[in-house]
Amino acid sequence: MEIKEAVVLAAGLGTRFRGYFNEPKIFLEIKNIPLFLYPILILKSIGVRKFNIVVNEYSYDKVEKVLRKVGDLEYCMVVNKEIWRENGYSFYLTRKCVSENVFYVTMSDHLYTPDIPLTLSKCYSEGIDIVIGGDSCPKYIDVKEATKLLFTGEKLVEISKELAEYSHIDIGLFIVNKKIFNVAEKLAISKDIVKFSDILKKASQEGYSIKVCDIHGGLWTELDTIDDFKEVLEGKRSIILKKIICYLKNKGLIK
Repeated sequence: MEIKEAVVLAAGLGTRFRGYFNEPKIFLEIKNIPLFLYPILILKSIGVRKFNIVVNEYSYDKVEKVLRKVGDLEYCMVVNKEIWRENGYSFYLTRKCVSENVFYVTMSDHLYTPDIPLTLSKCYSEGIDIVIGGDSCPKYIDVKEATKLLFTGEKLVEISKELAEYSHIDIGLFIVNKKIFNVAEKLAISKDIVKFSDILKKASQEGYSIKVCDIHGGLWTELDTIDDFKEVLEGKRSIILKKIICYLKNKGLIK
């Protein structure tokens, strides 16, 4: 299935980068490209045409300036003025912008090669409400920092960074049916802090169909810390960056 729309969660400040980089983490440049633009360019290259991007009020103008330089890009900017309410609340705020019934949701601080979202799209089928990108054998992340998933058969049992036992690592990329905004709305009304993982857990509890798509050691990583950033530039994770840069150049999306 070709998925033509995406939600990009980019409202966080990335406070663990302060002292090294004093702007929101999404503007951290990797090979002269701001971090948040990588998932957008990758998804654009595989057919996504509309992006619903959640930012904080301090980042709005700078993000829009970057987006205007990207050719043939439709986007809807959404401002989260209460970023302390977390990324699940950011997701909820996009409900009026999203037009497709099925769309990607991506974190803005994750890097992945184009085969990964394409693999998720192949895992999607009619009747599934959420496809969670998971990795049962991650090679390029710090597992201690990662969000962990516990699936028993086809059921999502738990999702948390603190899990001692888990089946997969959350790769920060999902396919979501629009009806999941109903779950997000319930949580946004009843709770102050709403993480995207809370929405996934609540959806599982309410009987929505959730599937994990195992990319098993695929080329992806996340940037939570300065050490992650350094490793992407010159360490083990640099293979991911090299593959992405080469691909985007071949596609004519970067110079």
